[in-house]
Amino acid sequence: MAKLKEERARDQDEIERARDLNACKTRENADADGRIKAVDYDLYKAQERATELAKQADAREFELRRTTEAYEAAAADLMRSRDEHARNVDEAGQLSRALDLKMTEKSELVRRSEGELARNRDLSANLYDFEAKGRACDDNLTATRRE
Repeated sequence: MAKLKEERARDQDEIERARDLNACKTRENADADGRIKAVDYDLYKAQERATELAKQADAREFELRRTTEAYEAAAADLMRSRDEHARNVDEAGQLSRALDLKMTEKSELVRRSEGELARNRDLSANLYDFEAKGRACDDNLTATRRE
């Protein structure tokens, strides 16, 4: 009986560790998701800025021909936007890979957790069966003593 209690305590500790690890991984995944969304938003803004600059370049083509300094500034800004876009795309790819790894880890933890829960249900069912058998034996013993 003590061995069963120790095993149940170890199982409960293992379940708690798995739950804690699962919660930690969930928070990490939420953080990674937030970073991915932020990068996506920055990427969207960079694309909008690049589009805006292209429209400005078309609208002010005549003016930009006269003022080469303004043209060079806009071209440099466009290059910075493209560089930033390239960095954001690379970072988004890295974050996506990291998220995939975390989701794989999360799936493994969920699978383990479900296995432990099923095992706990089985052990609980066995315990209830043993208790019922014990009560039945006590009842039989009581009935036998009365006879």
